[in-house]
Amino acid sequence: MQRLAIPALCFILGCSSGQEADQPIPQPVPAESAQTVETPYGDLGQVQGYLNSINPFIQEVGKIHLEVNKAVGTSGQATTANLALAMGKGLPRLKAAIGQFEKIAPPLLLAPLHADIKKLMVLRLNAYEATINNWNIEQQGVLDSGLVVKVENTLREANQLIRKLNEQMSQVNLAMEKASSPPQTASP
Repeated sequence: MQRLAIPALCFILGCSSGQEADQPIPQPVPAESAQTVETPYGDLGQVQGYLNSINPFIQEVGKIHLEVNKAVGTSGQATTANLALAMGKGLPRLKAAIGQFEKIAPPLLLAPLHADIKKLMVLRLNAYEATINNWNIEQQGVLDSGLVVKVENTLREANQLIRKLNEQMSQVNLAMEKASSPPQTASP
């Protein structure tokens, strides 16, 4: 009895679809025949797409950092005045980069990396804003050494995070390389 019920149900659903006789019957879309290549971080295509989408932000943050470092000049002496000027120029770009970066959805297994990249950007933003604020205070004749130490610690934390991010990116790139290269077979 059950065997007859299923074909009858299919026949009823097929006949009652309201399709005209001369219209073609929609065919099921075949599943993708290409197999997805997996990495320890997820699907190879998704991971590559994610890396491509975050690359401009990584480059922009690096450029801003380089410009701030150039403000130190050949003397090698960072002052609140020369850093505040350089950081003030980079601040709007950094804020814009953070705003756009937040719109990117990472693959699930790269969410910790994504969070660390955002943390780096926010640490730099906080340090830049604090340096600019400290420079404004100094111009009024007041030196806030506690704020200077806070900025130095924040920048130090950002630099340590860069090392961690470089290691993580290296691991992701290595996994991508392994996943995209064909398996080698031994010959007799």
